[in-house]
Amino acid sequence: MILFLPRKVNVSAGSALDSRVIIRYTETIKFTEATIMRILQPEFPEPLYPADFSAAVSEYRDTEERIEQKIFKNFRAENERFGHAEFFGCVFENCKFNDCAFERFEYTNAVFRGCDFSNGSLRNSYFKQCAFLQSKWMGADLSESVLKEIVATGCNFSYANLNAEKMQNACWKECDFSFADVAMGKLKGVAFSKCDFTRVNFYTTSLKGINLSDSKLSGIEISADLSELKGATINAVQAADLIKNLGVIVQ
Repeated sequence: MILFLPRKVNVSAGSALDSRVIIRYTETIKFTEATIMRILQPEFPEPLYPADFSAAVSEYRDTEERIEQKIFKNFRAENERFGHAEFFGCVFENCKFNDCAFERFEYTNAVFRGCDFSNGSLRNSYFKQCAFLQSKWMGADLSESVLKEIVATGCNFSYANLNAEKMQNACWKECDFSFADVAMGKLKGVAFSKCDFTRVNFYTTSLKGINLSDSKLSGIEISADLSELKGATINAVQAADLIKNLGVIVQ
């Protein structure tokens, strides 16, 4: 269960956020599945400081010191190209990066809440101990990226490119992956709950050990021998639909 605290705190530029905001963010990312799986969740050093994203990335290019303890809120960018940057202990809230390119960005202990990375290029990105909350990644290119210790809920990854991604210790709840490419990936310690995989390309990505029984699997693209599903858990209705790939008529 995800808890959202109603408290609002007004923050002026350059001022530190108090501990109440830190508590609010830690509460929003704790839900049962992640706790059971012992997934490391974001931990924020105090205090967090409001900052401008472009200015922070520019400063990183000059100093090569990772960006720490920042909150980026309501930032807007379109068709921009950002160089490499490293983030630690940062929060992104209601930010929109439509059609933007990020060069090997690294995020550790980060929260993305209500953000939009649609149609962006985030190839070879690195995410560790991060939370994705009600964010959009529609059509985004996340191929060859690494995602470790991830909790995500209510996110839209439809039409996203997740080819050759490495995913470890991650829990995805009520996320939309419809029409996405998740081919040639490596998944370890991954759980999906009530996700939409309609027409997803899973070619050569092993789903062994993953329970897909409460998710949508209609029209997924896999090998003719269904080898990607070996060791996965599906329900009877899903099985009847998938067996059609073998040329079997189900009555």
